[in-house]
Amino acid sequence: MQQKRKTYLLLALVVVVWGILGFRIVKTLSPDSNNNAVVVSMADISNPDIKNDSNAIRPK
Repeated sequence: MQQKRKTYLLLALVVVVWGILGFRIVKTLSPDSNNNAVVVSMADISNPDIKNDSNAIRPK
């Protein structure tokens, strides 16, 4: 009887783990209307402090 109890407990644990993994995969792959990316063109960004030197590192 002890062997069956352990088997059912481990089976339930495996089902829960696979359910969590499956939920995360489906959630990641499904399109979400609230998760829209914002597209900004470079023409919309204007910052007069930036010079053409691409090697310069300035702290903010």
